[in-house]
Amino acid sequence: MKAILMIFVIILAEILLYGVLPSVYYRVIKPLPRLRSTTSKTICLTFDDGPDPRFTNQLLDLLAKFNIKATFFVVAAFAQYDPEIINRFIDEGNSIGLHSLSHRNSMWASSFYTKHDFKESIKILNNLGILVPFYRPPWGLFNIFTAKYIKNTI
Repeated sequence: MKAILMIFVIILAEILLYGVLPSVYYRVIKPLPRLRSTTSKTICLTFDDGPDPRFTNQLLDLLAKFNIKATFFVVAAFAQYDPEIINRFIDEGNSIGLHSLSHRNSMWASSFYTKHDFKESIKILNNLGILVPFYRPPWGLFNIFTAKYIKNTI
């Protein structure tokens, strides 16, 4: 029984140290750096968006109707298959941020996957002509490697 309790305590400690504490730290105490510096001081309307051709174009139509600009945090794996929507974001004056490679919860991702996520995401978005200034993690959760890979990407 003591062994089972000890294993439970170790697993709980790993979860706290690897994902929960970094998420709290980077959301409350010290926000993560931007991927690219900007000088604009603006209040932004933001969307975590696929992009998804079923809904994104409808949302863009509505924003255009009222001349509203927004920042779309895209999932890079989806963005690469829909460059027309990515071009529409840009053509209509909207901004694009990174919302991960595949919308995987980084709290459970290994260091290797976290590195792969940033490297591949930036590569995909750069190939689409996008210099990514912002990162918003899926579900707002980080792991202990997130800040390292953001800093290495800058």
